[in-house]
Amino acid sequence: MKKVPLLQRAKTPACLVTILLTASLLPTGGWAFAPSLVSSRSRPSTIRINPTTRSFPQQLQSQSQSQFHQQLQSPQLTKLYAKNPKRAYTKKNKKKSSGSGGTSVAGLKGFGSTTTSSATSTMDVPVDRSKSAMAFYSFLESRGAGSNLKRVALGFFPFHDGGDDANNDDDDNVDATPSPKLRGIVALQKIPKGDVIIEIPYEAAWNLGQENNDPTLPGSVVLREYCRWRMSSSSTTKPSSKDISTVALGPYLEMLPPFQSPDVLGSTDFFSDDALETLQSPQIHEETLARRGKTQSRYTTDIQPLLRLNEDETNEDDGPATATTTTAAAYQWDTKTPTTEQHLRWATWLITSRVLTVQGSEGSNDNFRLMIPLIDMCNHDRDSPHILTGRAEKGGTLKVIAGKTVEVGEQVSIVYGGGVSGNDRFIQDYGFLDMGGGGSGGSSGWGVGEAFTITGKILMGKRRIVEGSGARGGRPTLMPEDEREKALAALDETSLEEDLADLVSGGGGGMADDVRSALEYRIGVKKALKALGHGLLTSPP
Repeated sequence: MKKVPLLQRAKTPACLVTILLTASLLPTGGWAFAPSLVSSRSRPSTIRINPTTRSFPQQLQSQSQSQFHQQLQSPQLTKLYAKNPKRAYTKKNKKKSSGSGGTSVAGLKGFGSTTTSSATSTMDVPVDRSKSAMAFYSFLESRGAGSNLKRVALGFFPFHDGGDDANNDDDDNVDATPSPKLRGIVALQKIPKGDVIIEIPYEAAWNLGQENNDPTLPGSVVLREYCRWRMSSSSTTKPSSKDISTVALGPYLEMLPPFQSPDVLGSTDFFSDDALETLQSPQIHEETLARRGKTQSRYTTDIQPLLRLNEDETNEDDGPATATTTTAAAYQWDTKTPTTEQHLRWATWLITSRVLTVQGSEGSNDNFRLMIPLIDMCNHDRDSPHILTGRAEKGGTLKVIAGKTVEVGEQVSIVYGGGVSGNDRFIQDYGFLDMGGGGSGGSSGWGVGEAFTITGKILMGKRRIVEGSGARGGRPTLMPEDEREKALAALDETSLEEDLADLVSGGGGGMADDVRSALEYRIGVKKALKALGHGLLTSPP
């Protein structure tokens, strides 16, 4: 759930063409694109651009798939490709194998997913040219977004999980086992400050309806269309006319984090009871259970009746129903397996984690949930200066504009949560912990990132809650004193020394991933509280 449409709440006169805002999210999730300018940092020095009049030095035209393939093979880029993908990184980015055996890693800093597969490498960054990626590039071209492929592509970046080997320059085991790589957006050319990095036509986005407080409704839509695509992909029969639009979305749907993948399981929505208890956060625990209750209710009322209808039709026909013979089959995961509440929970997580909230046409108060291909594959960086802008209207465009010059081979990241979200939201909505940013504890010896500092301030009544159930009526609200006392008492159940010892003792692999994430969360919060003056420990560890 990304947050706070400051545009709605601002008292700014409507006649202003350019409005400087903080990129942020509505209480129910999704990036709030500003109709003109959004800065990921609310500072007077931030550049201001009016996208309706901004003229760019280069007019970027769309290109055919074959032209894009030729570009990747051009002499300018070919000389940059590494012949040995395992040696693609410079020395400073090498790291020892994590011992994962080539598996993906949970708790990612974004929504690409990790991979250990080889990929053609350019600029010391492997560019994704897999079959699914090439189909996705063609999908972008078919939707009028092909010009982006001159500037950016999908690439794989070194994935550092914050462990001791993250900065290890020892070359001995570099090639022993391929280390996981984080998929994100890589720049194929130098992009000057103020120029467009990514530009997606509004018609290429997936509009999931107007914003409201319940992500399970658009989640059920995503699940239905995803199932239709899966069924059509596995079927030898021609899809019906009602399925054509879903089939056309196939290359994009295939790029989404798969059901039960490590990318997904990092969210508290999929935590075990033990992991939820380990958080020592009554607020997160209660909100997670409330969201699960909404998902279960949606599944029971909207999906199960259709599945029963499908079962009845199957019994009457004395044969299996297909995706084109019944509406119920829209919620069939495959020909033999109906969807479950877990599938809807996954689809709802796709909404809270990657849907962007975009304002409608000028003069309206409408806000729409959009899934925006390519833009929603940008990873998170709290220090990213890049700007999100656009409107959800016919003929409109949704853009990422460079807040600084982007060099060839550099990852293009954006700020999730507009820089106002703490790790209490990141672990729920995205499934990872944000360790970036200096934070108030950065210079105090506690090594606390800004996202933990935000959470600590909320618990101490020094900062308002801007999203989630704690934002009363969708308005930024201070946590009530009784809830703060309850939260601090839960954290005091164990000392920071005990938590650190537990983390070390569980480093041998005996600790479940969700429990480890929960333990890392509460350790970070306790460090932030101490850095802010709350007495949980007498000195930095």
